[in-house]
Amino acid sequence: MEPSKEIAGGSFYTNGEFNEQLVEQLRERLSVFLRNARSSTFAALVAFVRSSGEIGGGAFTDEDISQLVATLECEDKVARIRTGSEVTYVWNQSENLRLLEGVPCIGCALVGDCSADGRVNPRDCTYLSHWLGLDVDVEPEGEEQEDA
Repeated sequence: MEPSKEIAGGSFYTNGEFNEQLVEQLRERLSVFLRNARSSTFAALVAFVRSSGEIGGGAFTDEDISQLVATLECEDKVARIRTGSEVTYVWNQSENLRLLEGVPCIGCALVGDCSADGRVNPRDCTYLSHWLGLDVDVEPEGEEQEDA
């Protein structure tokens, strides 16, 4: 008979005490994996943790791994990129990724419906136009603004 998770503390606890060393070991493994893979699905992260041997004698649940990834996200080490219903995790410490941070398409809920000839399209997107600096009113050439 095993005590419930609420009493024992879950996978990150040993003898009722939080095992910080275990958590840091797992976070480091996930960090190395994402640095090398550059991107990963959550399922691949789970498979990696489970296939890399039982650290600390624990079998980790999806929720445990989700909590570890969330700590890396909070520290801006990992970025979650949603494309339609797909979620990809990427290592957030590369300069190439930082260039993409402000691109409005990355977080757009309509990105799956967006196409060059569709109702939702980059040409008519006010967010993309603003990001590119194309939403500035420019006087046509040869016309000067009258002073009021």
